[in-house]
Amino acid sequence: MIQLKAHAKINLTLDVLARLDDGYHRIESIKQQVGLHDKISLGPLDDIKVICSHPNITTKENLVFKTALLLKNEFNVAEGAKITIEKNIPLAAGLAGGSSDAAATLVGLNKLWKLELDEQELTKLAAEIGMDVPFSVVGGSCFAEGKGTKLSRIELPEMHVLLINPGFEVSTRTAYQSLDLSRTGKAMATKKLLEVRNMGVREISKVMHNDFEAVVLGKHSILKEIKGKLMENNALNAIVSGSGPTVFGLFEDESTISKAYESLKETYPFVFMTKTVARKE
Repeated sequence: MIQLKAHAKINLTLDVLARLDDGYHRIESIKQQVGLHDKISLGPLDDIKVICSHPNITTKENLVFKTALLLKNEFNVAEGAKITIEKNIPLAAGLAGGSSDAAATLVGLNKLWKLELDEQELTKLAAEIGMDVPFSVVGGSCFAEGKGTKLSRIELPEMHVLLINPGFEVSTRTAYQSLDLSRTGKAMATKKLLEVRNMGVREISKVMHNDFEAVVLGKHSILKEIKGKLMENNALNAIVSGSGPTVFGLFEDESTISKAYESLKETYPFVFMTKTVARKE
């Protein structure tokens, strides 16, 4: 049995620069894994079987099932696998939960089926599954550009993160379609963060930015409220992650974040205190 953690992702910055001819968008983003994770278990089986702890995820729609099928067909693998997903990351939350599960499945099946694919080969396959999947294969902290699949590893300090999800889902596709591209890509936040990345969490927090906030904050007033509550509870800064609706705050130390967590944990459906995760070699 192979067991893997599929870590959630936050976007410390997200600049949407242009719409591409294929319908995707050119972005720049600092993507960062955090301690919140799903658990993926893989074992041998004649066919592919996916079991998920979340009742709203059907097998055929699951990215994990699609990933296993892609790998099996691509390399003519005779055997199958039993894949069990223990969901902890909220669905359609801007945290790349499904993408992270797919990435862990790629890595796990590579071991289980003894395919001996290197990271470059895995990330190439990952890009066929989804735009966040390559990052979830690489992990840690990355500068992402292009469609979000061109990745450069960067070093960032460990940071305290409080995640708050209001309990509803947001479609990434719909969020992208709602963007006014004449108003996005102006902040150049990703480049600013790259310049201050060695200067500590306070400087990093000052340049956090997400172009999707122009869309999702207007549609969902509760997200403005959550941002305000995080700031009232001494977050250095708070923004929406991805296309939302999860909002996260960065905190200077464990004492401050613990107080904020205790203050807010009963107020919203999902409140999770965690830290950023560095890539495991």
